[in-house]
Amino acid sequence: DRGDDGGAGACTHFVIERCLLGLTHAATAAMTKAELAAAAPTVTTGTCEHCELRENLIQYARRGTIVTSHMAVVRNVIEFAVGDAIRIAGSHVVVRGNVVRGYLAVDDDHRDIVQVYAGRDNTVTNVTIERNWFTSEHPAWLSGAAAPHRFKGEAQGVSAFDNPLVDLVMESNCVLANHHHGSTWSQSVTGMSRIRYNTIINAVPEGTEGYVGKSWLKLAGDSTAVVARNVGRVMPAGDGSNVVLQPDAWPAAFVDTSLTDVRLAPSSSLRAAATGA
Repeated sequence: DRGDDGGAGACTHFVIERCLLGLTHAATAAMTKAELAAAAPTVTTGTCEHCELRENLIQYARRGTIVTSHMAVVRNVIEFAVGDAIRIAGSHVVVRGNVVRGYLAVDDDHRDIVQVYAGRDNTVTNVTIERNWFTSEHPAWLSGAAAPHRFKGEAQGVSAFDNPLVDLVMESNCVLANHHHGSTWSQSVTGMSRIRYNTIINAVPEGTEGYVGKSWLKLAGDSTAVVARNVGRVMPAGDGSNVVLQPDAWPAAFVDTSLTDVRLAPSSSLRAAATGA
């Protein structure tokens, strides 16, 4: 829905909790790409402020969730998106504890796991993205269970291409992208910003079918954010604590990268890097 009250003014202070938003598996089972592209709804908070999306299942959405200012997106499962899973369109936004998985390619629209876009060149402030599990893969595809395999697509990671950010917090996320990048901040990231404790690697390793680009963490040159204790395929220098991890080192570092289980293995050398020990 648009998230307003029909034009009389923005709605405020509400929670959408434990709902199914979007389409069901049964409703999409026989759809063609064109039919799904036309039917996929946009889940948006419109002009609402001081609201929360909590513990919902969001499926087959054109935009998994578009959130405006003073919003929280907490502990939702967003799967089989046909566009951006989460688009942050304003300031003072919290994205915490969500699982985003599985992307469908039904048209030429590019797909981002999380994209900040609030109009070109507008500054966005006070955005927190923490403790989320973001992957372009889906357990059903990896296990061979019934799923819409025929539309499986790629997704980019967590990014802002058109907006400078002030006071960004991106911490303790797992980002498994399979299209070009893991996290890109093309304009300045300043203020009290910090990017720490994230694992950012390719869902599709180099040399395997479906690989299309390196999964990197990149920031604009004039950024002043603290960048520390991240693990990824391509990392900025930061404070020297970030770890560049080549694909041949993944099996020893993580529990099971073939199933996108990138919890640190018991003997992983990354445990010391993560704790600073």
